[in-house]
Amino acid sequence: MSKDFLALRERALEDEVFHRIVEANERAAVLKDAEEEGGNVGTAGYQMLKHWLSESPGGKVLHAWKDNVGAACQTLTAQGVASLRNDVISHACKVAAAAGGILGIGSISQKEEAVLDDLGQAFVGGTAE
Repeated sequence: MSKDFLALRERALEDEVFHRIVEANERAAVLKDAEEEGGNVGTAGYQMLKHWLSESPGGKVLHAWKDNVGAACQTLTAQGVASLRNDVISHACKVAAAAGGILGIGSISQKEEAVLDDLGQAFVGGTAE
């Protein structure tokens, strides 16, 4: 694949993730998940997440997240990387599924599948002993 094509794909994925208003049911799923994982409604982090769900933080946040995940994965074992990846992707799938489908069928769109695949690519490494 050409670098131009990959750059366009990257931009499209950023747009899908960060440059749209998150649907109400997706927003509710993200906030519920954050609360279930111990996120306190009164904290600055929770409030920032809530704000980002209504106003895009921009593509730089996604790049920073990928860089951080990549760095973290270099310090983990292969099992640790797999566990982290599965945890993050399962949460992302719950959010994607919250947006649609009928009786859970077809609830994750092709665009969302592409975003999930892109997120999964950030989890490389696992060489630590």
